[in-house]
Amino acid sequence: MQKINTICLITSSMQIEKILNIYKNYIIETINKYGSFTIINFCKIDDKKILKNLEIFKNSEKKKINVFQPRNKDEFLKFIKNKNIIALDNLGKKFEDFKLRFLIKKPNIHLILLLDMGNISNEDNFDGWNTKNKNFIFLKKINKIIYRLLILLNLFPKTQFYFESRKEISENYINSKIRKVINKFSFLNFLINFQKVYKINSSAYEDCIKFKQQNKIDNKNIIFLDGNYNHPDITVRENINIKLKYFKHLEAKFFLIEKIFKKKIEICLHPSSNKKEYQMFFKKFKVYKGKTREKIFQSDMVLFHESSSVTDALIGKKKIIVLETDLLGKYLSKRISSYKKILGLPSIKLEDNIDFKKSNILKKIELSKKNINIFVKKNLKSDNNNLPSKKFIKIIDQFIKNEK
Repeated sequence: MQKINTICLITSSMQIEKILNIYKNYIIETINKYGSFTIINFCKIDDKKILKNLEIFKNSEKKKINVFQPRNKDEFLKFIKNKNIIALDNLGKKFEDFKLRFLIKKPNIHLILLLDMGNISNEDNFDGWNTKNKNFIFLKKINKIIYRLLILLNLFPKTQFYFESRKEISENYINSKIRKVINKFSFLNFLINFQKVYKINSSAYEDCIKFKQQNKIDNKNIIFLDGNYNHPDITVRENINIKLKYFKHLEAKFFLIEKIFKKKIEICLHPSSNKKEYQMFFKKFKVYKGKTREKIFQSDMVLFHESSSVTDALIGKKKIIVLETDLLGKYLSKRISSYKKILGLPSIKLEDNIDFKKSNILKKIELSKKNINIFVKKNLKSDNNNLPSKKFIKIIDQFIKNEK
């Protein structure tokens, strides 16, 4: 009996909206090619909540998205029986996710790792910074070692396809010496996790192309990319409580920047931020949630501390200013500095009560273009003019044909 090919997303999360936004282009391309897409969510949540979060798709697309929430192991195994599962892997790698990693270790499940964000890495070199929570760093490193060991021992599933937008990383994997040796001696294949590695352009590149095709760009306002002062990445390391002080400094800088550049500032919230909380304090500013990419592409300038969404501003060739601050702890302070250094961006210190000249900032913005262009070519647009979702579906389609 021939198995049914099922292209899906495997996850275990309450943040369905955020996850679907990440994979939206690939889901739509899969629907266009094969007529349907499946979401397997191991996190038991209300059906209505999932359907609500499918609002990012058109009605015609929503009807072709199947949502499966297994109640137990047996129900999952029954579902995948007689299916050839080709799955975008959105499961975590922490200790609490290990049970699910064991569960999906099946010969008919082919995993896909898709990293097309292209943002500045948040790997161990950042975790080595001085944070108050030393246990966090220690446990994370132990977690990483055990996870890799379980893959090497073939107890966790390997990754069939790895799509990466960062040129250096993808080419290092593709051209690695160990991969060349394994290509000659196939019995050593167990030594590598990523079976096939492909370079693709970023999701920011594809979204920018599509947005420009469908909308008129007005370059009107200044957008602030909120990173959520109460984000787990901060609290788990720092255990700080600085809301009121941070908000007051932020508001003061907003008024100053509006006065100097004569443009209105709008706030685009991080998915985890509380919109009512921001609206109550920043009453003189428009606050949006869920419209970040659209607002960036329509903006003239972008302000941020540290945000993966800044890649949209880089691709969109927007004026960018870093709002430096030490209020969010040492971890974020170092992250902010890394963006400033790598991209050569001008900065304004949030806590400083110092005026600045518009001409000086604009001059630094102009000088940053060289660094930005280099970063874009290496991390966001490293694969010529290829749309990543198109390349993705082409490779998956070839795999399906070869499996028949």
